[in-house]
Amino acid sequence: MLKILNKTRKVSGKMSVPKQIMTTFFALLFGGGMGIVAKFLDLNRLPSFLDWLDLSNFLGRTAPWIFIAVCLAVFSKSPLKAGINVFAFFVGMLIGYYVWTSVFAGFYPDIPYLMRWLILAVVSPFLAFLIWYARGRGACNRNFFRTHSNILLLCI
Repeated sequence: MLKILNKTRKVSGKMSVPKQIMTTFFALLFGGGMGIVAKFLDLNRLPSFLDWLDLSNFLGRTAPWIFIAVCLAVFSKSPLKAGINVFAFFVGMLIGYYVWTSVFAGFYPDIPYLMRWLILAVVSPFLAFLIWYARGRGACNRNFFRTHSNILLLCI
């Protein structure tokens, strides 16, 4: 299976270990920041001039988060780094969202809702590993990318 996948896209280049750690740390921080922004928008504390953008409704759906994860996966240097970065993003998002909920909003999150996001975070590295190959060559990759892009657009 890996032989077939490696024919479509090869690892583009080596990164130094400190740069890899910084990239993963940035994905974690970015996820945490986006989780805090999402929770802040859930509390509807936007200024009136930004209310017309309806950001809280937009970020309340799954598609923007999946889009960010797909971008992280596709533009990573290797499939392994894609999985690690996407996992770090979702873990950071969950930590930011639920720490903000507990500390600043003053209540504890709904457990079934939390479990859905935890399952997504656990499954995300495996999906990111596969998505990384969608940027490769061949008709199979183009069809794979088109199909998943259409599904993503339907989720919005």
